[in-house]
Amino acid sequence: MTYRMALTVDFNLDEFERSDLATRQGLDNRVTLDSPVEYNLRRLCRDVLQPLRDLLGVPVRITSGYRSRVVNVLVGGDPGSAHVLGLAANFIAPEYGTPHEVARRAEVAGLPFEQLLVEYGEWVHVSVPAGDAAPKREVLTTTRGAHGQTIYIPGIVRFD
Repeated sequence: MTYRMALTVDFNLDEFERSDLATRQGLDNRVTLDSPVEYNLRRLCRDVLQPLRDLLGVPVRITSGYRSRVVNVLVGGDPGSAHVLGLAANFIAPEYGTPHEVARRAEVAGLPFEQLLVEYGEWVHVSVPAGDAAPKREVLTTTRGAHGQTIYIPGIVRFD
């Protein structure tokens, strides 16, 4: 994929479109320019990801950004996933610390996120609210239950 557009100083559109699954399956996972999805991704970067990157002082690597509806289904995403609307991203910042440490920094920074999750101890998920809604600032940790189901626990919780 070639570089198409800067969203902020440290984030570009390509990193939100990147999908190994889409590439393997030959699927288009690109964002239509000047669309609501592009607008939402700009807002996500401007309001949350760029300020967080500035606070951390290290790169933030997007592991899952925008997902077309087809890609979202194939990865097992929730049909109402904020990723489909460009309102969410999953990321890591290993040079700063664990996903728990990164999420804790985001939480105390007072960033205007809708939802902040430490997912399975592997990455951080962050979203912004749709439209002009006030951010809920919901903070959760996910883990797997005995039968593989996702369990949501309030707050940032470590299981090690």
